[in-house]
Amino acid sequence: MAINALEVVSLDLAKVQCAIDADELDVLIQHYIETALDYCLTYIDDPRIDSIEKLPKQVKQAMLLLVGDWVKNREASDVAMQSIPNGVDDLLMQCRNWYGAALPEA
Repeated sequence: MAINALEVVSLDLAKVQCAIDADELDVLIQHYIETALDYCLTYIDDPRIDSIEKLPKQVKQAMLLLVGDWVKNREASDVAMQSIPNGVDDLLMQCRNWYGAALPEA
């Protein structure tokens, strides 16, 4: 079962994070939300996280940080795009599957 990124971080919440009231960037922000979830799940690398109920709370915060940074620095030539926003990796590191394979059910 795939996790719907917009159920983790709604478009409205992402727009609050970015301090955006207008609707002109909605499609772009939605794309960033989806990409942020992909980044987080790839980083965590835990096959047990297959539903929104199993998603650690840190993922939502990491997604908000990523979306906010990507909206602010959306030009490819910007030097800030060369690194992940401060705090994202620290949040996700807490949830990471260090074994790199399917873990036994607890």
